[in-house]
Amino acid sequence: MAGQAKSALDANTLTVIADPGYYSGTEIVDCYDAGIKALVPKVDTSGSKSKGAIPRRTFTTTHNATNTFVRPGSG
Repeated sequence: MAGQAKSALDANTLTVIADPGYYSGTEIVDCYDAGIKALVPKVDTSGSKSKGAIPRRTFTTTHNATNTFVRPGSG
């Protein structure tokens, strides 16, 4: 679809945005090979969230000396 848009716009480069449902590693590589920058968040397929675990990317600061993480808004 992004390739068709680039062709229809007769553009040298193109940036596209899509929701996580469209995440496909091979198609993203194809976009970059065609000069298309694809901004698509990766789907979180981990089952740990349903078990109450907090994803590591939620934490903004890492304290290496104490091997701890700080969650935003936790003080």
